[in-house]
Amino acid sequence: AYVVGGQPAISESVAAELGRIPGVTVVRIGGRDRYETAAKVAATVVSAKGTEFDGRVFLARGDVFADALSASAVAYSSGMPILLTRPRRLPDRTLRSLTDPRVNGVVICGGTPAVSSEVELALREGKRLSVSRIAGRTRYDTARALASWARREGLADELYVAIASGLDYPDAVCGGAVAGSRRGVLLMTDARTLSSATREFLGGEGPDTVVHVFGGEPRIPPPVENAVRSALPEQ
Repeated sequence: AYVVGGQPAISESVAAELGRIPGVTVVRIGGRDRYETAAKVAATVVSAKGTEFDGRVFLARGDVFADALSASAVAYSSGMPILLTRPRRLPDRTLRSLTDPRVNGVVICGGTPAVSSEVELALREGKRLSVSRIAGRTRYDTARALASWARREGLADELYVAIASGLDYPDAVCGGAVAGSRRGVLLMTDARTLSSATREFLGGEGPDTVVHVFGGEPRIPPPVENAVRSALPEQ
């Protein structure tokens, strides 16, 4: 069982309780803040992937969850870790992770309000890293753009789509791992109406695509779930 985060996030008593479950070994991956924790998780992923790691990492804003979650399914399936940044400055721990010689490319998730042009320029210094940005006008557009990019790159298949609330993170955190295990993509929606970006993406799906909606009715109420069904092409 991997405990992600330091003791302020998950107490030692919780970790100890996990350790009392027969057959469970507990490993904590945590840093002084979210940026260091993300860097340590990334290092664990890169080491675990070994020669299968293709050198690319995602970079997303660390104080707002949406863009990092949009990349989570692809991060799972591809082994591309997600590093976090402040909007206008790369944290030192993130910067050190990017100097790892095994890292050769950065995919920025989100527009310049999320990850500024200054951060992008800092990444391009020295011209060692290839840097690209995937962004949309809203978090929902960015999720759609990331899903489309992942399919073009061969990092996701056209058979599975997960949908979760874009207004809170827990369902999407769990759903991202499920989608990644099926080489799918993760889209998000507002709770009041199906986001137009998600609707348009679903409209282009094939008859064999499986769509799972994550979360209870307070997060994804029945009218939105019905809109998901209506957005899919007729079988």
